[in-house]
Amino acid sequence: MKRDQAKRQQWQQHIAQWQQSTLSQRAFCEHAGLKFATFDYWRRALIAEQAVDSLVASQSQQPGMALLPVQVTSAPSGPTGLLLRSPQGWELRLPSEVPADWLLTLLRGL
Repeated sequence: MKRDQAKRQQWQQHIAQWQQSTLSQRAFCEHAGLKFATFDYWRRALIAEQAVDSLVASQSQQPGMALLPVQVTSAPSGPTGLLLRSPQGWELRLPSEVPADWLLTLLRGL
């Protein structure tokens, strides 16, 4: 087992033990001899990891949605920006200055 995976499992166990206890996070860390900042880091990291896994799983279950391989070439001359084309034939042109978080929200909604 890789070291990172073992560490991840160890922190998952700590977090599960805390969730089963009636203690606050700080009190649990003091009782277990853990640094609160490290506990909080792993708790947040594992929550984020679960959110990504959940998003990937939900997207893979949506019919008609797929990731396709792309090849990046030099930019053509002319208008710049982003063009999204659906298999159904619609197109969406966006300026290149679109914030990445806004684009992610848009793609999740498709």
